[in-house]
Amino acid sequence: MEHAQVNEGKISRRSGRIYDEEQKILHCDEVSLQATSTVQENAQTFDETDDYRPINFGAVAPGIFRSSLPLAENFEFLRSLGLKTILSLVHKDFTPEFHQFVQTNDINHKVIDMIGTKKLKISESMMKSILHIVMNKANHPILIHCNHGRHRTGCAVAAFRHTTGWGLSKILQEYSEFATPKIRDCDVQYISNFDVSTLGEILSKAQKVQSRLSIVTQKMWRMLFLSILLTMILLTLRFRQTIDVYKR
Repeated sequence: MEHAQVNEGKISRRSGRIYDEEQKILHCDEVSLQATSTVQENAQTFDETDDYRPINFGAVAPGIFRSSLPLAENFEFLRSLGLKTILSLVHKDFTPEFHQFVQTNDINHKVIDMIGTKKLKISESMMKSILHIVMNKANHPILIHCNHGRHRTGCAVAAFRHTTGWGLSKILQEYSEFATPKIRDCDVQYISNFDVSTLGEILSKAQKVQSRLSIVTQKMWRMLFLSILLTMILLTLRFRQTIDVYKR
């Protein structure tokens, strides 16, 4: 397990430190219904009425989840998700139980120390670093969290939604559902003004990988079609041979 340590300051201490490493990027399409289904499949031992999930827990996309700060009573549920990575958007003294949980389950704990959104505007480099981790499929399944799962996490998820082509009204609606009753005007402004083009290389890499995936998928479907066609031809020939034998 890799526990994030302080490394080179890509962002000043005032705006928050980043603990990160260079990795390949893979774009993940937003499919909320599919993501919800994944949660249900992986956590079917938990009754929907039981309070095992962290506050503000939600499925963002297949392999991407969000929540408030996980507590000890949430660990069993989170274990059922098979998490590879936990991305903490707050740097604090995590409990011994938390450290034990990530270590026992071989979870890669990454920390990006984001200052509260009402105190300081989220920098471009900060959000790039967050999405760099979130959009890397090698980190999936991944859980993104802050203290309450509202503002820092809400802005990060909103930025991710922008990359997947969600409309602004839908993005703001999702933010509001998780942030209520503490919706912040500064968050709404940040989300509304978010410019996907600033992601530059990250988005470019994601699109290239997605394009390659589409090509691979098309080839797989062609191979499947040809396999089915060949099987049908062989079965037809065998059937005719059998009929000929009976006729004799």
